[in-house]
Amino acid sequence: AIGASFYHAAIYAMLYYINSALSRSHFQYYQHHRPLRVLSEGSIWLKSLWLKLKFRFTERASARDLFDASAPAYFLVILQVHSDMQVKVHSPYPSVESFIEEMIISFSKNSPKGTKLVLKHHPFDRGYRNYNRLIIELGKQQGIIDRLVYLHDWNLPKLLQHAHGVVTINSTVGLSSIHHGTPVITMGQAVYDIPGLSFQGELQDFWNSVGKVDAELYQGFRAWLMRNNQLVGSFYRRNTYLQSPTGLKWPSSIAEGHGLLYTRPNTRKTVPSYMASR
Repeated sequence: AIGASFYHAAIYAMLYYINSALSRSHFQYYQHHRPLRVLSEGSIWLKSLWLKLKFRFTERASARDLFDASAPAYFLVILQVHSDMQVKVHSPYPSVESFIEEMIISFSKNSPKGTKLVLKHHPFDRGYRNYNRLIIELGKQQGIIDRLVYLHDWNLPKLLQHAHGVVTINSTVGLSSIHHGTPVITMGQAVYDIPGLSFQGELQDFWNSVGKVDAELYQGFRAWLMRNNQLVGSFYRRNTYLQSPTGLKWPSSIAEGHGLLYTRPNTRKTVPSYMASR
């Protein structure tokens, strides 16, 4: 466990934005995926904090009804950050709005009667976007307004565990869904979009036959990721038990292949090569 790192990341983000604003004149042609304006970005995150507190109360009834024993089955749609490069580069959608539109129209035409569609907002996009009006308009147009639920802040693992199926562009939440044994379909390019882990058919078919997750394949895939792809730690919070000045621990397979491990003389302890001189 690495512990909470949000506040550490927030402090670094503030320092980054302030420094960027002060240095803007030196880098006239620099482009960022978000506006680098200190006051506007600060106000957006203050707004986000207020909305987080608000939704905790206003959405309580809607979310609680989903977990009632007599509640109808629901499909969970994961919304990603509007400026996410995974959406811009690795998906067929020009915007999150277009993704929402396709989900609601497809659900209205192909889903089993009585089921619901839950659209989950991304917490980091809370202060930037609100799709409530769009969802209401599309719900009325398709005649399924009473079957749509729009949530911002609710326990994601619980939503995944109770969902009949999950739809995402390519969010890592899809991998979490697989972890909980809940079938998932990806609408963009995702590393876990392989037979046995994700649904390989069309969206219109997914609503009626979600399939099953191959638990054994998932465990093997997860083990491969842990060994060959994932770093342990946090970019924003140093963890002393990792014995690394960066707060990160490289997987042994990557470290060995790139000379990142160093064995101190007369010891059996292996440390990252960049610490050899310390």
